[in-house]
Amino acid sequence: MDTLTPQISILTPIGDIIQWLPECLSSIQQQTFKHWEWIWVGDGVSEPTQKKLLELSTQDLRIKVYFQPKVGIAKALNCGLRFCNSHYIARVDADDVYPQDRLLLQYNFLENNPEVGLVSGRVESISHRADSRGYNRYIDWMNGIKISSEIIVNQFIESPIAHPSVMFRKTAVEQFGDYPEEDVPEDYALWLKWLSKGVRMEKIPEVVLFWRDHSDRASLQEVRYTPQAFDRVRIPNLVEWLKEKKITHLWIWGAGKHGKQKTKELVKLGIQFDAWLEVDPKKIGTYILSKPVYDWKVSIPDSVFILSWVNMATAREQISTYLESQGLKAGERYLLAG
Repeated sequence: MDTLTPQISILTPIGDIIQWLPECLSSIQQQTFKHWEWIWVGDGVSEPTQKKLLELSTQDLRIKVYFQPKVGIAKALNCGLRFCNSHYIARVDADDVYPQDRLLLQYNFLENNPEVGLVSGRVESISHRADSRGYNRYIDWMNGIKISSEIIVNQFIESPIAHPSVMFRKTAVEQFGDYPEEDVPEDYALWLKWLSKGVRMEKIPEVVLFWRDHSDRASLQEVRYTPQAFDRVRIPNLVEWLKEKKITHLWIWGAGKHGKQKTKELVKLGIQFDAWLEVDPKKIGTYILSKPVYDWKVSIPDSVFILSWVNMATAREQISTYLESQGLKAGERYLLAG
């Protein structure tokens, strides 16, 4: 085995569900880029799992296995970061599969683009569930976000980057912080934190991850991935983003239950707004939260910034298309949020 100083540290937290780890292991061992180390962090795993991980790790001297009591994925990741010896860190999950050029492509991209702190790429799904339509819609949306500016303007809808698809610089961790350990989606929280600090994130056009959808997936099982948990990250960061924009006149698109609830949270955190935009004729001309509701086709003054809470994907696309046709640019005159 190649035991040269690693140029990439691969980081993988592991629980007791390891049925797909051998396939993942094979895809990493077949990488065209060979100078890596692989940090496995067993998070509260059982004794049989410990034995299996140690057994699998003997296949490759570049694999290093660590065990800790059950503390959760964020702490496991932060623990693993301390053992990473390379300038570049690649996130890998034990249940996914990776194209053989993934590490090489991302390594070369970061080497050639020193201004970029994190790089991702396209994602394809591997489904083990009867209904993966929602999962696939999310992947399609995420794959449609291709460059840094698109990542920035879509960051408050959902996570625009798949966690196990990224490679980032260790200096980003050292300068801007590691994974937040609160009861929130740790990857989304990290992306928003780094984006707020100006870390540039890009994507390469190649597929870098075959993402497995199965019923034991953490995002389907754990409370840190509920919509409420995402809002605990999304809304405070959105508030800071809006404050930095120094918006004088804010209009909210979407005065339904979803929009009212989210807007109330903004107001609690110090964001004021002037009016609503709506397509529902029953709401137009009324007042909601003491603010007037205008027809969505009303002329929009130059001083107004529009925040849309409409969360149906097709409706978001229609809103964006309409606002762009009126000369409004995403991130400058309007923003879509989830």
